Amino acid sequence: MTASLCEYKFRNGETCGKTFEEEVYETSPYCILHINFPDESDPKYNDIINKKNAKVQEKAQAGDFNFEGAKVFEINFLRLGRDDGVAFLPSSFQCLPLKNRDIDVLNFCDAHIKGNVTLMEATIQGNISFKKAKREGDVSFDDAEIQKDVWFKFATIQGDASFDLAKIYGKVSFVEAEIQGNTSLHGAKGDISFIGAKICGDALFDKAKVEGDASFDGAKIMGDNFFCRYAEINGALTFEGAAFKDPSVQEEACRKAKQTCEQAGDRDIADYHFYREMEAKRKRKKWYIRYPEAPLLQYGLWFGVYPFRLLLNFALIFAFFVCWFWVTNGVYTYSGLTDSMGFSFLNILIPGYGIFATTTPYHGVPVIVETAIGAFMWPAFIVTFARKYMR
Repeated sequence: MTASLCEYKFRNGETCGKTFEEEVYETSPYCILHINFPDESDPKYNDIINKKNAKVQEKAQAGDFNFEGAKVFEINFLRLGRDDGVAFLPSSFQCLPLKNRDIDVLNFCDAHIKGNVTLMEATIQGNISFKKAKREGDVSFDDAEIQKDVWFKFATIQGDASFDLAKIYGKVSFVEAEIQGNTSLHGAKGDISFIGAKICGDALFDKAKVEGDASFDGAKIMGDNFFCRYAEINGALTFEGAAFKDPSVQEEACRKAKQTCEQAGDRDIADYHFYREMEAKRKRKKWYIRYPEAPLLQYGLWFGVYPFRLLLNFALIFAFFVCWFWVTNGVYTYSGLTDSMGFSFLNILIPGYGIFATTTPYHGVPVIVETAIGAFMWPAFIVTFARKYMR
């Protein structure tokens, strides 16, 4: 009787049984790598874990590193692809020689790994993909050499992600990934993308050397530290739309991003990060300072970054006082909507113009208020506009 083959379907539409001729495990429709983990109280738990580990070693020894959709306990490829490299699985205490092995790709798409993933000091000639994978432990690529790209798109890492002293010649992508521990990256030749990612722990990029861009747009940075002050980034570092739990983290990250964007010649993005930096500085001040500064400096003058938002504020204030002067018709020497518009416009432009137009000292207060606002807003608009669009 012919044994049934694994029915797990890969991303390309092929089944595991058809591609690798893997047989099913007992009554399951899937092979040993693709069956789910049983409960730890299950009598077969240890037997299944051991068989999963043995299958991983068997595939590694055969040079097959396609673990798409696999559910394994732990992965540890120590010095993989180097002269004295071995594949080592701590749970089984066995080492496999993998000397001078060129690994084209490590594929862990949709995989579920209960333990750690370690590729310390490994050399990978191709790509590494952990798209939509779930790892309950740490991921370590310390001192690894990866010739192409590393993909963690939509992945979940419940531990730390470490790339200390790693040499990555392609891109590193953590788009929409979730890292519940710390993140440490030393360097990459290509771009680094954490777009939409969630970093729950600390982010350690202080010694990073990135040849391309580093994007954290839309990311959620929930840790208490984000070290990037001394990072060397040849491209642009961006945090557009990023959310920060700690204002001090936001301040340091956006200051570094502002500097890299200015060096790259992108003044618009640099201005955006200057605004976010100043916003973080305001949030770090005493409550009796930061709350008054919010409507005055941040949303009133926009920290001198956005001239047209400033002009919009000016128009709203102008419209408010036009309505005020019109409603209080008869109190001022001008009457009617048209007269109120002309009076308000001249009063906000020319300090002291409207003081003599009031009939009572009490009703001169709104005139003084509008005059004071105009004395700040017009110069602020001119300076902001000139800074943004003129040399």
